[in-house]
This record gives sequence, C-alpha cells and structure tokens, in this order.
Amino acid sequence: MARMNTLDPERFPSCLKKDASWPRKWEEATIAPGAQADVDLAPACFDCGIAYVPNFFDNTVSVVDVVRAREVTTVPVGSLPYAVRVSPDKRFVYVSNFGDDTLSVIRTFDNQVVATINLATPSFPANGPEGVAVSPDNRYVYVANFLSDNMTVVDAIRRVVVTDVPFGTGAAHPAITPDGLLAYVTLPNADEVAVVDLNVNLEVDRVTVGTDPEDIDIARRKPLALVANQVSDDVTAINTALAAASGTPIPVGSVPTGVATAPSEQVAYVTNQGSGTVSVVNIFTHSQVGTITVGNSPIGVDTTGGGRFVIVSNFADDTVSIVDAAQSLVQATVPVGSGPLFLAVL
Repeated sequence: MARMNTLDPERFPSCLKKDASWPRKWEEATIAPGAQADVDLAPACFDCGIAYVPNFFDNTVSVVDVVRAREVTTVPVGSLPYAVRVSPDKRFVYVSNFGDDTLSVIRTFDNQVVATINLATPSFPANGPEGVAVSPDNRYVYVANFLSDNMTVVDAIRRVVVTDVPFGTGAAHPAITPDGLLAYVTLPNADEVAVVDLNVNLEVDRVTVGTDPEDIDIARRKPLALVANQVSDDVTAINTALAAASGTPIPVGSVPTGVATAPSEQVAYVTNQGSGTVSVVNIFTHSQVGTITVGNSPIGVDTTGGGRFVIVSNFADDTVSIVDAAQSLVQATVPVGSGPLFLAVL
C-alpha cells in the first residue's frame, strides 16, 4: 500500500525543500537487486555497530543491527523525527523531532526513550529542529532550527534548554570541532556556514560555501570540515583552524545531501539524493574517485566504527543500504520505516 506524505510545503525541512511535487506517494520498501535483507555479515565484520535511523513519516527510530543486516526494534519518538546523534560515551541517542520541536533522548542500553525535551521555551524559541551535535564531553547537545533561524543549546545532564544562538536565517546541521571549542553550522538559504564560539555561545564568523549547504562533517584528527551543497552539486572543504573555505569545490552527484568522513580520514562519502548514488571523495586530492549505486533518494550516511561499512538511508525506498567500503558495493538492503533521514551509527 502506498503512503501519502501530508507535510505542509511551507514547512519543508531543508533537505527536501527542492522537491515541488508534494503531496507525493512513496512505494513500500523493496530489496534492491543483488542485495539481501536479514543476512549475517558477522564473518566479515567485527566492529559493525548499530544504526539508529529516524523515520520521518512514522514518528519512530529504527534500530538496525549492521552485523545481521536487519531491523531489531523500533522506538517511538516525537513528530517527524529528522536526525539522530550518538553521544561520544555511547550512552544516549538524541533525536530531533521536526514536527513538534522536541528532542527525544534514547538510552542505548535498552533502546528506551528516557526523556523528551521541549526545545521551544518562552525565553528561547525553536521551530523546525533539524541536525544535532553533542559536545565531546557529553555535556551539551546542539540542535539547529531551520524555521526559527537559530541553534538551541541543551544541558544534557539537566535536560533543559539553557540558551540559543541566533543566525537570522535557517540553520540545518551543526558539527563540533574535536576540541569542543567551535561549532560549524550550515545555513542553506544564505549559502554560508556559521562559526560559533561554544565557550560563549556566540557566532564569531561566517564562511561562504556552495549553494544550499545541507550536511556537514568534521574530521577527528584533521582541521577539516566537508559541506554538501544541494543546489551547486558539490562539496566545499573548510579549514577549521582558519575558518576558510577552499576556492575549488569538489563536484559530486545530483543534490548532494549527506556527508560522512571515514575513520581513516582518507576518503569521505556523500549521498546524492537526485541520482541515487554515493560519491567517494578522496580527501587528499579533493576529487571524486568513485560512485556507489544505492537506493532511491539517499540522504543520511555514516560509517561503522572501524570503517568496514558505510550505512545509507534511502528516503524514497524506506530502506537502509549497507555498503562494503573496501569493495564499494551494497552488501545488504534493510527495510525500515517510512522516510528515513539522517542516521547515525553507534
């Protein structure tokens, strides 16, 4: 049975705002040719992890066992869950709920929601929360709000909003430097990335990138951020030590939306929503060196801890692709909920 999307076009999340065909129907998930569901990848992988996948239209998060390539449970969360982020200590998963302006806190020990935080407070507005980041010390959670043009700062211990950072334009995704001092936040409508000093929660700089920047990822051991630009069909590299962008963008596929740097920091993976592929980008040469065909409308992407697999959410197929990084091939396709978006791997 087909599903009908009833989201108000005036409230499009940033990763979907180019699509003018709403309301539209999404077909039931199917297994991709040459791939399998419910297969056991354990002989090939000792550090595959668990993927948490927000299902935008189901108001759930799918928990996918990457080793066994199957969904093991679903967790009910808030309205229109958009993005998830795992805390550095791996104890909690934070889920932004675009539809009701809340943040769900999932305890990874038993996959139970232990708190739902209202991001929209009288003192600090929040509307349309999208990307999420967690400070390296696990103390603060940062949520970019696309419709209220700001970033919410949440005390993760007390589970309350403590302040916000205004931008004057919609914010999509934050990423934090490994030292925890700065956040880089994509601003799709401004074609910029804001630089926020997290010691004082103030914007201190802006970096011009490509057209309609969506996702951003920061390397752990290099002063490097990569930004996926949906309309200019390229990736911008930013030197995070200098807050300066490379003058030469990296061409990728159609409507690049998600980006994840491999643990080796030699390559990065970029989902191309418009072409159903993932681009493999060589970080040293700043060039696309490979293309992997996945499902329909891929958006979210992350890698397993050892870098053995790349996990991709296919928004229009209601599936997750598990890609063997060494072979650049899809090893399994796992059905999940309706409209999977920005996932994360534990």
